[in-house]
Amino acid sequence: MNKLSNCIRLVFASNAEPGVPLELDKEATEKLGHILTLMRAFAKCYGSQLGVPKLWGGVIELEICSDSELFDLTDRMVADLAQSALELKENAQCKPPLKHSDVVTHAHCIAVHRALASTFEKCGLTASLHVGNKVIELPHLKMSDFAEPEDQDDKERLLRVQVIGVCAPTQDANVVVLNDRTLLELPIDDYPMSIDELYERVVKCAATFSGAARLCKKDIYRAHSGGKLQSQRPL
Repeated sequence: MNKLSNCIRLVFASNAEPGVPLELDKEATEKLGHILTLMRAFAKCYGSQLGVPKLWGGVIELEICSDSELFDLTDRMVADLAQSALELKENAQCKPPLKHSDVVTHAHCIAVHRALASTFEKCGLTASLHVGNKVIELPHLKMSDFAEPEDQDDKERLLRVQVIGVCAPTQDANVVVLNDRTLLELPIDDYPMSIDELYERVVKCAATFSGAARLCKKDIYRAHSGGKLQSQRPL
């Protein structure tokens, strides 16, 4: 039996020979433990284009199914992985980085790159593409190359709104009505005002609030410290 000539090759024990008992040292055991992560990523990305994994000594091979477009397929795999690797690296250097969906041309390669990067970081596992006598080492990025913008908390708001009324206070905050009929809690520790003072500033004047707030319930915001409740008496 010969090794596959067209395949993705994952080596977890370099000194192993087919048909000979394989001693799994610490390094080989760690690589073998993480190899399933790579196999799943390749299977998800390339699906039916890959055959059933085969164990050959200390190597697992994923056959690239032979057809008339074999070389087009392997060339495309190499080109897509190389391009997406470059795009991920360049994006990670941006301040702030963009979403991967906005910068990576071949989005299906991201999961493969992430699997290659994580397994290499954890145990030094690498993958190579073999087509005939040609061997191409697949790129493995650093985990820092997968930078994306931090998820925005959709409950946080930066308000600049007109204040049109005053409601009954809660235990620890005064409450005002905004021009869209939502409520804004003003914590007394951060906005120390009596109800009478608040009434004077909001009802008898044109008032606005500027500052950060968090949506804590439906139609109810709670102001963070540092905001400003400004008022101006009508002329």
